[in-house]
Amino acid sequence: MADHRGSDGYPADQFRRGLVAHCYRMLGSVREAEGVVRKTYHLAASRYSELATSPYGATQGLRGPDGRAGSWLYGTATRYCLTAAADPRPLPKDLTRPSREPEGKLAERPEVLWLEPAPDHLIDSGRADPSAASGRANPLSTSGRADPLSTSGRADRLVPGSPAGPLVAGGRGGSQYGVGHVGLEFVAALQRLPAEQRAALTLRDVERWPSTAIAEVLETSPFAIDNLIADARDRFDPGPGHLTAADQRLLLERYALAFEQYDVPAIVELFDADAIWEMPPFTSWFRGPRNIGRLISTHCPAEGPGDQVLVPIKANGQPGFAVYMRDPVENVHRAFQIQVLTLTVTGIIHAVAFFDLTLFEAFNLPDLFTGLPESPTDHRPRLHIERSRQHHDNGN
Repeated sequence: MADHRGSDGYPADQFRRGLVAHCYRMLGSVREAEGVVRKTYHLAASRYSELATSPYGATQGLRGPDGRAGSWLYGTATRYCLTAAADPRPLPKDLTRPSREPEGKLAERPEVLWLEPAPDHLIDSGRADPSAASGRANPLSTSGRADPLSTSGRADRLVPGSPAGPLVAGGRGGSQYGVGHVGLEFVAALQRLPAEQRAALTLRDVERWPSTAIAEVLETSPFAIDNLIADARDRFDPGPGHLTAADQRLLLERYALAFEQYDVPAIVELFDADAIWEMPPFTSWFRGPRNIGRLISTHCPAEGPGDQVLVPIKANGQPGFAVYMRDPVENVHRAFQIQVLTLTVTGIIHAVAFFDLTLFEAFNLPDLFTGLPESPTDHRPRLHIERSRQHHDNGN
């Protein structure tokens, strides 16, 4: 078998996307996460070269405190993340109450470092495409069940919202969240925790590290780690997770077509009654389909069919769209926003529209929409984009 190596010479391919996902959970920015991973691999490459001639071999020498290959990378990256993590990256609803005036002036805070979406191709999301997302998270009753990775024997409550069932010792199947869990609301909830709680909870409940190994990384005692994790679990509230429904693809097609036709009533009917719409860097956010519709009618620069083109993307293991808006002066569609959607059986429960246009580069998307994109799942053009392009071409 070929020995696949990262850019720094260390056999890295098997760990890189998982490490980026881990650092993204810690930092809330996939671009910062990639920087930490590059720094970690640079150090690993030196260590790998030094250990290559040892009787134990380089791979054995890079085992971390939990004894697993590659965990040294996770421990090192975690320390770098703790150094890099300054203020947590929020979403608008973390800072303010919902706005009651969709037609009013939108408050904006461009100086805030906002939570960013993570393109699936850069991270281990555990999901092959938007239609393969996990089900809505349900609270677990864990009364009297001790955490087998704890050293104190405490019957600590598990992280709420686990789709994986009761906690069992060892193996990916026993984790409350799979190693690929990077849902947008999950990461947003992690960002609300202090950095050390975020690290301890992620290493325990996602990566399945025992307290003794986490204690070595955080330079404290296993007992202190157990308390840290218990406190984190009490505070951690990831909210509803993304649900894969049988008709999800149809809902997404209807959503894209409604936007491209600028049919606000059709957009509104696709949202759950408790849906939330956020759009950093604006701190104003809105709850309920009616308010969302009023917001779009008032503030969206589109004026009619063909003004918007929606390109399907995969972000955080969830469906989303890159939105291009027609420039009426030059008659071209320019990058406008990145949308990430959370779906339930009753419709869209959460939509975040990111106005940071540098994110288009992270998703390997151009600033100008000049061609017909392929579907990320079947490599064929999306029909709703074909219709929109045809409508637009016929109108000119």
